[in-house]
Amino acid sequence: MTDPALTPALARVRAGALCAGCGACAALAPGRVEMAVSGAGFLRPHQTGPVDAATDAAIAAVCPKLPRRNTRTCRGSRRAKRRISSRVPSVEPSSTSTIS
Repeated sequence: MTDPALTPALARVRAGALCAGCGACAALAPGRVEMAVSGAGFLRPHQTGPVDAATDAAIAAVCPKLPRRNTRTCRGSRRAKRRISSRVPSVEPSSTSTIS
């Protein structure tokens, strides 16, 4: 049996040696992507079955080492920072609380 063709996301991870070994791809595609120990002793993804396009897109979205397409918002544009800070409630320290 031949190995299935790598998905675009896993091919980018392998080509750039980008894997962090987190196993998110294997969790999203159980039975189709498994984590295996590499020759250097690190966990790396190994595709064991076909992965559909929707699962590949989910892998690309969750992989911590693959760059995101919308990097401006992710890296902190002023507008994004204002939106986030307006949603986060401010917490005032209590004068009666003590840390022991």
